[in-house]
Amino acid sequence: MVHQRSDWKDIPLDDLQRKGVVVVGDPGEVAEHLNRYVEAGCRYFQLYGLPLDLDEQFETLELYATHILPQFR
Repeated sequence: MVHQRSDWKDIPLDDLQRKGVVVVGDPGEVAEHLNRYVEAGCRYFQLYGLPLDLDEQFETLELYATHILPQFR
């Protein structure tokens, strides 16, 4: 079961990015950021979407599946 921290909604996105809690960017930027964790030995990630409408969620998942995941197979 996944639990979302309720206090994160009060933290600016820029602060979460600086702390490495979230990764935001184009597919190349996200892959580059995730690769740092892979190189450090991380093998699993949890994907959480930002509060987007349904079409934006599908677009984000499609970008992730077609441009980011293939780099880590």
